[in-house]
Amino acid sequence: MKSELKTKEYRLPIGTYPDALKAALVLTKEEKYQEAGILLNATLNTIVTEEKIVPLPILRAERMLEEVETLVN
Repeated sequence: MKSELKTKEYRLPIGTYPDALKAALVLTKEEKYQEAGILLNATLNTIVTEEKIVPLPILRAERMLEEVETLVN
């Protein structure tokens, strides 16, 4: 809709990435490049995507209320 603001937020699960990178480094040192690639791809698939939809009329009303607050004080 035209009256909505859509955003996507991507998050990396910080707990899993350091361990996966260390394991991939070990695999590359052992020249197991394919296994390292599979591990890294599997880790990338753990990215969490969150889509937020905010109706613009509500967003505008909130901004107007904030502006009124600053004018009143």
